[in-house]
Order: sequence, then structure tokens, then C-alpha cells
Amino acid sequence: MRLELLECPFREWLGRLWRMSTAIKAQTDEGAGSACPPSHGGKDRFIVPSLFLLALVCYANTLTNGFVYDDKLQVLNNPYVKSWRYLPQIFGTTVWSFVGAAGDTNYYRPLMTFTYLVLWKMFGDLPFGYHLLNILLNALVVALVYYSGIFLFRQRGIAAVAAALFAVHPVHTETVNWIAAVPDLEATLLVLTAFFLYIRRPVMNLGTRIGVAVCYAAAMMAKEPALMLAPLLVFYEHFVREGHEDRSLAQKTTQYIPVCLVGFSYLVLRSFLLGNLAPVLQHPQLTWPRAIYSSFSLLIEYAWLLVWPQRMSAFHVFHESTGPWEPRVLLGGWE
Repeated sequence: MRLELLECPFREWLGRLWRMSTAIKAQTDEGAGSACPPSHGGKDRFIVPSLFLLALVCYANTLTNGFVYDDKLQVLNNPYVKSWRYLPQIFGTTVWSFVGAAGDTNYYRPLMTFTYLVLWKMFGDLPFGYHLLNILLNALVVALVYYSGIFLFRQRGIAAVAAALFAVHPVHTETVNWIAAVPDLEATLLVLTAFFLYIRRPVMNLGTRIGVAVCYAAAMMAKEPALMLAPLLVFYEHFVREGHEDRSLAQKTTQYIPVCLVGFSYLVLRSFLLGNLAPVLQHPQLTWPRAIYSSFSLLIEYAWLLVWPQRMSAFHVFHESTGPWEPRVLLGGWE
């Protein structure tokens, strides 16, 4: 009798707890919208390791490669990567400042040099460790391409195919093979991480906002093109995110304003440290119209390489374009 009296309140309490948890889950799902696709943990446990392994296999033969081109200067002959006492120089000057006045450049990439410092402490002058890091970073990028694709395409199959194509595409050869290309891998990994965190939920909580901002700041410290994440998120919020038509302007801007502030702060910091946003004029002979024509030509050429990766090279000679009707401008250097 006493046991039955105890069981009745206990069962009633469990029932209330179950109804409460169900209501909370329903509210959470409603607030999250359809941003989170249904979970398929079993499939992901197979797909993600397969993609990771595919990326590793494609570039495993680079582990026996050595130092080439800028690797020798940036790693072997760079005093900044030999001692922790150079951290102020790493984060306060350009990547070529260690060579003196001849190192004046627009490149501010402290994360790259800091990475070399850590690797030097671990592997010294053995190129194996540096190539291993590139391979692992690339494999992580492939995994993030898959995870981001799930939320963009809403289908795991399409996301898996896209990530697989990304993994085997030969256009990434230089980035993974070349030690000095580690900032490309770092910036891509950090940008994709920030993008993935941003698109997972229609409304980000404080922790997610901080994560996006930190990844964005670190990505710009790796390589300057990461700055484009801010306009990318603005475009995504206004034109791509599911349900954007029903959201107010204030709701949209609240999402990406912190990211834009981080980007603006980076530009201010960069100008302060370098003395100007871009103190070195790389091609002073180019007028603005010719610079636009030349840039358009290069963009088309790179786009062609994505579709038809032929005539690839570690070094491409820059050819100035002087008018809009030149074959190089119209065909992107494939005249």
C-alpha cells in the first residue's frame, strides 16, 4: 500500500516533467525555424570520415616534399619563427619586416608567422611537419564544406558531392602543397567556421556571436581576403537565409553588425600598424581603368580554372590590360 502511494505521485511528477520537456523542445524548434536540418548522425559518422580520408589521400604524397620558393625565407631564414621573444614583431609588423627596408609590403599576416613559430618549436627545419599541417587543415576545410553545404542545400547528398568535388579539385594543389600557402588554408578554415556558426540558427545567441567574431578576426590575421566574410554575411542575411522576406531590417542588421564592427576594427588596426591601409603600391604604372580591366581579366581566368583546370602553374606572369575589348579581358587570358 505504501509503495503504491509513493508510485502515484512519482508517476504524476514524471508525467509533468515529460510534458514540460516536450513543450520546451517544441518552443526551441519553433524558434530555430528550419535552419537546422534533421539529424542523421549515422550518415554523418560515415560521410565525414570518408571525406576527411579522401582529402588526406589526395595530398599524402606531399609529406616527403621540402621547402621551396618563399618557404626558405619565411621559415628557414626568418628569425621571428625561432624565438617567442619576437611575438611583438610578429603581431606588430608585416610578414616581410624581418628582412629590413626591403620587406616593405601590404601583407599583414601575423597568424601565418605565429604558425611557423609553433611548428619550428615542434619540428625545427624538418619540412614534414609543415606539410602535415597543410594536409590536416585542408581535410578540416573539406569537412566544413560538407557541414556548411547541409545548411545551404538542405540535402546531405548534395553537400557530400560538393565537398568531395572540393576535396579532389586540382585547383587546390598549390595551396596544399606549398608550405607558404598555409595562410590560405587557415583563413579558409576560419571563414568557413564563422560562416557555419552564422547560418546554423536564424537567431544567434551570445556565445555564437562571440565565436563568429573571433573566427572572423583570426581569419583576417591569416590572410586579407577573409575581410570579405562581412559583405558575404550581409548578402546571405538579406537575400539567401530562409524566411528573409518576413524579417525586418532591424532583425537582419542585428545579426551581422557585430561582424561588420570587427571588420572595421581590423582595418583601423591595420592602418595604424602599417601606417596606411595599403602603404605599398604594387603597380604604380596602372591607371584605375587599366587596373579594373586587368582585374576583370584575372577574375575570368581564375573562374576558368575552376571549370577547366589546365595550364596551371605556381607562378603566373601579370599582363596589363589596357582596354575593355582586349581578348584577355573578354576571355580572361585564354585568348
